[in-house]
Amino acid sequence: MGDWEEIPPTDAKLIRAAVKDRKEEVVFLGNFETPDKKKPENRVIIVGKYRVFEFKKGGKLTQHAHLLDLQDIISPSSNDVKLKFKTATLHCITPKADAIINGIRFSFASSFAGMPEQDRFSLNVAPPSRIQEIPNIQDKTLDGYATTYKSLCDYYTVQVREDIAWDLQNLFPVSNIKDFNLREFEQPLTPGDLKCLLGALRYNNWFHSLMGDGFVFTKETYTDLGLLLKGNSHIQDLILPSSSLSKDALIKMAEGIAANPRIGVLRYDLHDNPIEDKGLTAFSQAIEKQPIGLVSLNLSSCNLGKSGLASLGQALLRNTLNAASLTELNLSHNKLEPEGSASLAAFLARPNALRKLCLTSSSPNLEVVLAGIVRGCNQMISLDISGNKLGSKELGHIAKYLQASSSLKELILNNTDLKAAESKEMMRALASNPYLNNFCLGLAENHFSTVDAGILAPLISQAGNIAELDVSDNDFGDEGVTSLIESLCDSPSLRTLKIGRSWSVKIDPNQRSICIESLITLISSDCPLRALSIDGSPKAQLKTDLVPFLNALGTNNSLTFLDITGNQMGARGAIALGKAIQTNQSLTTLWWDENLTNMQGFLAFQMGLERNRVLKEMPLPVLDIGLVLKSEPPQRAKAIQTTLLQIQNALGRNQAPRSPFDSSSSGGSSGDDGTARSLGQLKILNSGEREKIERLRFKIKSMGRTLTPAQQDAVADADANDSVLSSLHFLAEEVLDTTTQLLQEQLRAICTSTILPIYSQQRSELISRSLTLIQEKYKSLDSDVIRRLRINISLGAKDLEASTVEKILADIAGAELSQKANETILSTIQLATDYIFEKLSDQLVAVLEDIQQVTAPTPSSSTPLASSSSGSGSALNMVREGIATMRKSKKDDQPKVQASSAPSTPLVTPPPKEEKVDKPEKAGLTPARAPPPVPSRAAYGTLKPVASAPMYGKEEKEEVDDDDLKSSGSRPLPSRPAPPSRGGLPTPPVLPQRSQSPAHVSVPVKNLATSSPSVPASAPNEESEVVRTPPPKKLAADRLQGINIAALAPGGTPPVSRPKTGQPRPLPSAGSAPSTPSESKPIPKRPPIKVVPKKAAPPKKAAAPPKGAAGSIGGGDIDVSDVPMVESNITNHMTRDRPAAAGKRRPPTRRPRGPQDG
Repeated sequence: MGDWEEIPPTDAKLIRAAVKDRKEEVVFLGNFETPDKKKPENRVIIVGKYRVFEFKKGGKLTQHAHLLDLQDIISPSSNDVKLKFKTATLHCITPKADAIINGIRFSFASSFAGMPEQDRFSLNVAPPSRIQEIPNIQDKTLDGYATTYKSLCDYYTVQVREDIAWDLQNLFPVSNIKDFNLREFEQPLTPGDLKCLLGALRYNNWFHSLMGDGFVFTKETYTDLGLLLKGNSHIQDLILPSSSLSKDALIKMAEGIAANPRIGVLRYDLHDNPIEDKGLTAFSQAIEKQPIGLVSLNLSSCNLGKSGLASLGQALLRNTLNAASLTELNLSHNKLEPEGSASLAAFLARPNALRKLCLTSSSPNLEVVLAGIVRGCNQMISLDISGNKLGSKELGHIAKYLQASSSLKELILNNTDLKAAESKEMMRALASNPYLNNFCLGLAENHFSTVDAGILAPLISQAGNIAELDVSDNDFGDEGVTSLIESLCDSPSLRTLKIGRSWSVKIDPNQRSICIESLITLISSDCPLRALSIDGSPKAQLKTDLVPFLNALGTNNSLTFLDITGNQMGARGAIALGKAIQTNQSLTTLWWDENLTNMQGFLAFQMGLERNRVLKEMPLPVLDIGLVLKSEPPQRAKAIQTTLLQIQNALGRNQAPRSPFDSSSSGGSSGDDGTARSLGQLKILNSGEREKIERLRFKIKSMGRTLTPAQQDAVADADANDSVLSSLHFLAEEVLDTTTQLLQEQLRAICTSTILPIYSQQRSELISRSLTLIQEKYKSLDSDVIRRLRINISLGAKDLEASTVEKILADIAGAELSQKANETILSTIQLATDYIFEKLSDQLVAVLEDIQQVTAPTPSSSTPLASSSSGSGSALNMVREGIATMRKSKKDDQPKVQASSAPSTPLVTPPPKEEKVDKPEKAGLTPARAPPPVPSRAAYGTLKPVASAPMYGKEEKEEVDDDDLKSSGSRPLPSRPAPPSRGGLPTPPVLPQRSQSPAHVSVPVKNLATSSPSVPASAPNEESEVVRTPPPKKLAADRLQGINIAALAPGGTPPVSRPKTGQPRPLPSAGSAPSTPSESKPIPKRPPIKVVPKKAAPPKKAAAPPKGAAGSIGGGDIDVSDVPMVESNITNHMTRDRPAAAGKRRPPTRRPRGPQDG
């Protein structure tokens, strides 16, 4: 604005040079006369972006002033204007007075649009109609801040940081950055730089937060920080932790807060600053009068004492807005003491909206504070009182709060010297409150011992609402960790468990093995665990003992997060981890640094990750990488870099999977996209089940017996199982390919029918409205120009191509949809495969049983066994007869029977004196008869141990080993508790485990004679005690639990009919005469042996026993496998995920899981 032709050329040249030196832009230029009546002078006035300049004749600069120093503009007429600055006054007589005024107003609005009206210069113009409307220049874009920053640099004569200006003009607007972070600029920032940056922020409305974590403020900048708070009304978050803000800084900040009636700060994070009591007192007085309530306040580690914290509590209480707005308060690592605790408790006792309260290591009077929390904090979701000693009184208040709260989600009691015995009331209160769901409990660093673990285990197991549990950094040891983990296996709610850094320093190999086994059991149990942290400490690590757990991880389908940092498992652990992630389909996050992984380990992990499609987040193990770089020769550096790059690429591929629609993503092979590989993994997961089917098929065919049509169908189905399952897998792949094609077609249809028309319509509307606006605003442009502009836009502007949209949909939406479809298809096929394997196994077991029963010699009909109408009674009679026969063969004396009518008998009793029973019928037993000859080994069949009781009282199915179901044997009994048989009839009782006192066993006998017509029935609850002599050495008591009941009958296993559920058991045929006591001496019905099992011993690798040694009968080996008898519920396992080969790499103490275990 202005005409340089009015100025002499020589003067214009000098003026231009002066303006350029100042890095100014001319907004207005003109001549004016001074108001001196005696000798008026012609001079030149220039209004720039930042300053106003006055030049004399000859181009000499007489004076200049910054727009910030402008105080008043006075213009009584259109020919007269006076500009009053802080240091000078400029009076101009010119007909262009209005142009000068409007030029100054425009420049000021461009640089300080956010400045409040009361802080601007005054404008006295007559008449007011001369004042023209200035365009509304608000900081809707970031350009305004950069201009303000440059203007302030000019005002304070500070060199403009061009790198900062470039970032502000180019980076911030593109990313729509609203957080002004002082750490984002290149350091160091001088006090002058900071003065201009904070000053520009004072007049800016773009940014909503000021951040400077670790940025060091100096005393020179404290005033600038106060001025910022005094003038800005848009900043809501002030986050300046560890910024060296002293008490003087807080005083200046408090002055700015108190002087700003439009203050908008809601969140103060000033932790780790030396504020002290004096600074906090001034700050508290300011926020007490703040016109808006606080939302969050963090003053952790600010060297605060009781007086400062007392003033803060009073300020929070007096400003009633805080009760409804304050949700987070952190006063940790200060000193509340009684005075501060009382003031804080007064605020907490009033009804408030506080949701998170952290008082870690703050020396509070917890009795007072907790009492206030109980009264007023009804919306609390997180309470952290770690680092404060908790006694019985404090725990009592916590228990009361847990009983009354309906919103608490997190309670952190780390490092509180908590006594496990004193926490019972608190834990029971937590367990009894039905409103506390998805609860997070922190009990880390409390120095809990192994004994404490035994106390905590039942308490934690009873709390069925704990979703996250942190018991890390304790002194549990392996035994204590085992106790805790075993108690959590049945937890219905636990999703996150942190139990690391609690291992034994002095390792007991047996106990460590049991501990690892408990971890395997945990991730295979019904517990809905999703995140597990078992990291090691510098003193105790799991090392290679972790390998079995990693092997079991391969078949786990529940864990999504795993932290095994610091366990020093070495290359062996890394290799196991690489194999595990090849088949694991759920783990998405993995932390595994500090494990002494070498180059071999990284290579193995990289190979496994290449075949994994689910692991997405994994911080690179930088410490192990550093060790590898140090240990490997320099020429291997490139190979290390390549391996790490491949790991990163695999993670990136999993985070953004490429679309199957893109032919380049498949690499020309169907196996490279992960689909075929994922389907092929089902065969690997089901290999254990398949081997079971193969073993049963082989045993059935090896017996060479004629099969019934139904049995032939079952065997034929097993023969065709592999081909059928292969067809099933191919069908899944076909469905997936079809789904992919249909998705591709639908996405293309969406692109053609929906997306492109919408874009075309909006683009046409944009062009039309833009041209209309241009035609209305630019009067000099005729219709012909507008028409040419329309043509240029239509032909020259970029258009959205259909191929681009299709590629976007294929790469992003298509990839995600295809991946989800793949997961659902795999889940469907896996459930179907598991069900087929289970049913085929049950059918083959039934066929094998029937064959064995048909081929076995039938006992004489004169014996009570033949006339028994109960399958369980026959089995009991046979096992008693077998035991009596074996004992008679080794010892001539006959065991004596003593009747007992007690309702129950102890499992193990001291050996009583043997007494004769003259009339055994009175005791509910059949008369004794002469023992039969010693049966041969073939008569006994193969002895097999009955499976131990299922863990946690749940029924489980066991896999069949290679030696299962010998041709001369029979189907063993299920594990305790006995499930219903196939026909719905009660199954025989299970022989117990090894007793601590095998020399004498007393067992209860219930209704032994009810199934035989020749034996009188006893009372319904009547029990008898059978006193027996010690067994021979070769039939040790620890082997009695492994006797196959049906195999002990001298003549083989009698046929056991299995009617359908709900149908009565068929009666004996009419042609068969019932047995009578006169035909043969009846067999005394001996009760099953119940033995109290010893405490589970650690797994020990035992050598194979020599032939004929203890543990074998007649020189024969004992089969340690078992065939499951449980008829699984058809619908039970169809609704849960079950690892199909959970026992694939299971340690010897591990029991397989049934389908009902999920």
